[in-house]
Amino acid sequence: MGKSVAFTVMFLMGLMIGPAYGLSPSGQSLNVIQTEGIAEVSGRNDSMTLSIAVLTKGKDMENTALDNSNRVKGVLSAIQDLKIKSLQMKTADFRVTPVRDYQSKPPVISGYEVYNAIEVKMEEFEPGILAEYASKVIGAALGKGANTINYISAYIKNLDGLENEALTLATRKARQRSETIAKAAGVKIKKIVSIHTQPEDIPGPYKLARSAAMAEESGSMAPPVEIGESKVRVRVTMTVEIE
Repeated sequence: MGKSVAFTVMFLMGLMIGPAYGLSPSGQSLNVIQTEGIAEVSGRNDSMTLSIAVLTKGKDMENTALDNSNRVKGVLSAIQDLKIKSLQMKTADFRVTPVRDYQSKPPVISGYEVYNAIEVKMEEFEPGILAEYASKVIGAALGKGANTINYISAYIKNLDGLENEALTLATRKARQRSETIAKAAGVKIKKIVSIHTQPEDIPGPYKLARSAAMAEESGSMAPPVEIGESKVRVRVTMTVEIE
C-alpha cells in the first residue's frame, strides 16, 4: 500500500524557573514542559461500498413493483456473474411511493414509484484491482436496468497500521520538541510525567455520486473509478519533568 506522510507539530511550554509548575500524583510541585505532536498519515483505499438502485414508475402498483423486481433480479445476477471474491450484497432500501396529481381537486393518485437500492461491498483488494472491479460492477448493474448510482464510498478496511505509524510520528515529534525546549532553556529532562492521545477529525471516506445519465454521457456503461486515499491524524500531548 503506497503511503504519504505529512505532519505538523505544535508545542506549548509550561516552564517556570523559580516557582514550580504542575503537580505529581502525590501532590508535590513539579517543573514541567508540555508539548504536542500532530501526525497525519495517508494510504490508498483497499475497500469500497457502492449503493446501486432501480427506480421504476407506472400507473399500476402491482405491475410497477413486478417490473422493479425483475430488473433488480437481473442486476443481482449480473453482478454475481462477475465472480468477484468475497463480494457482499444486501438490500439497503425499498420504497413504494404513490404519485399524486395535484391538478385534480381533490388530488388523486395517478401512479406509483418503486425504489429498490442494493448495497455492494468489496474489501481488501489492491487499489488497481478494486477500481477495475468497481467499474465492472457499475457497468453490469446499469446494463441490466439499474438507473441510479447513489454513491461510491472508498475506505481502508484495517486502519491499525496507519494509526500506529501516526502515533509513532506524533510521539517522536512531541519528545523532540521537549528536548529542544529543555536544551534551549538550559535544563535537563528527568522523566515523562504523562502522555495523552486523541484522534483528529478528518473528512469521511472518499465518495463519488454518479447517475446513470452521467455514465451514458461518458460513452460507457462501465465508467472509470478513482479509488482515492484515506487519512489518519492523531495528536499526542506529552508532559515531561525537568530538573
